[in-house]
Amino acid sequence: MKKINIYFMLLGVGIGALISGLALKMYPVPKVEITDQEVIERAKDLGMVGMKEHIEKSSAQKESEAEAVDEQPLPIEASIAVTQGEGSEAVADKLLSAKLIEDKNDFVLFVSEKKAGRSFRQGTYTIKSGSSYDEILSILTKGVYRYDQ
Repeated sequence: MKKINIYFMLLGVGIGALISGLALKMYPVPKVEITDQEVIERAKDLGMVGMKEHIEKSSAQKESEAEAVDEQPLPIEASIAVTQGEGSEAVADKLLSAKLIEDKNDFVLFVSEKKAGRSFRQGTYTIKSGSSYDEILSILTKGVYRYDQ
């Protein structure tokens, strides 16, 4: 292969730029003037919101969630029944419905990390609200029917 002469390479680039410039001069891109208000309206039509509106919506949503939590007080203690062969998913569902845990997936992950997925003992257990995952798992795997014994 022959070496490419730098002169011819620069000449090609220059000719390409010249042709592109002429094409843009002959067929110019039309300029569209729009106001800021039109931009904002188009953004809203597309579902975009301004930062101020986003902050207002999120703070209102947090307030309504806080009110909803305040309306439903947590029980002091709750009882759940574990049947033979139930896995962590089923037990987590029961704990969640009794409001003893806040997130089912976190509890299932915790149980799998402790390798206690099939270690639950059959029985009915009374568990204090606010108990840690360790305390709940200990109660359910050791078969302690009441937390105060």
